[in-house]
Amino acid sequence: MAPVARYTVLRLLVFFGCLSVGWLVGLRGFLLLIVAAIASTVISFFALNHFRQETVDVVESHVERRRERSKELREAEDNDE
Repeated sequence: MAPVARYTVLRLLVFFGCLSVGWLVGLRGFLLLIVAAIASTVISFFALNHFRQETVDVVESHVERRRERSKELREAEDNDE
């Protein structure tokens, strides 16, 4: 599975896990969503650090390749003139 998709799925699983725990302890409605969002953010920050870094590396490499490609196309266009 691609790192970006894996990280997204894991973040969703952590969120729904927090949502379930909140439901079991009696939270309902908007408060449940807010508490689950905050808790899942904190948990994901520490527990999914490795997966987040893989995702960042993949995105950075894609951005760098696009910048290089754009630069090459601009240089080729300038040489044509």
